[in-house]
Amino acid sequence: MDHVEFTNRIWAARDSIEAALGLVAVEADEEHVTVEVGRNALTWAPETGAYEGIAVEAAMAIVEQNYSVFDAADTEVRYVRYVQSSRVTRFLRRAVAEQLLVTARTKFRGRARWIIESVAHDGIGREFIIAQSEFAALPDPIEFRLP
Repeated sequence: MDHVEFTNRIWAARDSIEAALGLVAVEADEEHVTVEVGRNALTWAPETGAYEGIAVEAAMAIVEQNYSVFDAADTEVRYVRYVQSSRVTRFLRRAVAEQLLVTARTKFRGRARWIIESVAHDGIGREFIIAQSEFAALPDPIEFRLP
């Protein structure tokens, strides 16, 4: 992969993922883009409807996959159960599609890691690349406010 192609992939991934999920790219190399999850990433996207397709699909996949492998500390388990039992699950389930492959890896020094791996294309035809996000698995869950 030459420098131009790599740069284009970085920008495509940053534009698509950041816009859809509220992620901010903080590090990039030829293998991956590391991003931080915006605190309201799963709040504003469904509310605004601006990125309903990709944002909702990714958010639902993250919730489902994260829950399925989450068996770390008590506070982390409670965190995920809160998300799973919230209105977010019911709201997002309707829009799930096989456009993104999202996995969750846990038990990383009290932190959870979301891995978004996809070669799917969004509506504009941009290609996603691997993105990783890490967040502190705190007892305080992200607030979800849906219409």
